[in-house]
Amino acid sequence: MTFKEKLKIKIDRTKMHQRQSKRDFLKKDNMDRASVEFHRNSRVGLYEKLVPFITALGGDGKQCVLYKLCETARISRQGTFLQELLRVVFTLPKGEEFEEENHKNYDKAHVASDDCASLYPGCDVDIPVQSQG
Repeated sequence: MTFKEKLKIKIDRTKMHQRQSKRDFLKKDNMDRASVEFHRNSRVGLYEKLVPFITALGGDGKQCVLYKLCETARISRQGTFLQELLRVVFTLPKGEEFEEENHKNYDKAHVASDDCASLYPGCDVDIPVQSQG
């Protein structure tokens, strides 16, 4: 197969994701606790950096991060590349409870059962985690 022919191959994203979900090493049950905690702490570090950035854009940074964590927990369908990237950023793996109360809010937001917009109304900055429509 030539390089040009390879470029014409259409990738079925749904099948690709289905195959990836069947890989054992990607399942949380196969991740050791230290790895999960590393990911959780890394995400919290990122969220703490996003708060002032979003605030500089004119929104309530803390409310926006909590809102996006809440919104992302509800997404079940596959999105665009940017939406998938943001879904990864705003997906907080389940693990040990955080010690800091401020960090516990991230876990609470990621499992919130009420309407995200009513729980975190201070986010006026559009971060496209979910498609509109």
